[in-house]
Amino acid sequence: MALTAGGVLLAGCSGGAPGRRVESRVVTTSVPSPDRTPQVKIRNLIVLGPEPPAELAAGADAPVYGTLIARMGGPGDKLVAVASPDFAGVTDVKGGTIALPAGEGVSLNTGSGSKVVLKGLRKAVHGGAYTTLKLRFERAGEMSQRVQIVPRQGHYRTFSPAPAGTRPPA
Repeated sequence: MALTAGGVLLAGCSGGAPGRRVESRVVTTSVPSPDRTPQVKIRNLIVLGPEPPAELAAGADAPVYGTLIARMGGPGDKLVAVASPDFAGVTDVKGGTIALPAGEGVSLNTGSGSKVVLKGLRKAVHGGAYTTLKLRFERAGEMSQRVQIVPRQGHYRTFSPAPAGTRPPA
């Protein structure tokens, strides 16, 4: 099954330079079925970075936030794995998988953190940089999505960073 990502992720002109405010806007992406009907919609997918002007250090972990929606009228689906070439470790998906009931939005935000945490950043990055996430679903298959590492500022200041103890020692 051929999978495509139709969403776009845009950032302001600051490009993630230290000490600069980075604006972001995220739109919807879908994982289509062979008949081109989206099996899973992915909304507002981001990797949460540090508060500016700090950088996300090499070896650090980073939470993934967004909303996943399995097709209405379908059998539902499950997110079974998330990976990124920019992170060396095994990604932590709380509970092993995330159930996606048909037609219901499932937030990756638990209120006290994310259900998905990327482990072991390979090299330091500033907020505003991009990474590619590979999401694997039980029924819809695998898709790749380029997402922004969003600085923890503005609206994103309310999002929890990676759990304590996951950052590399100083």
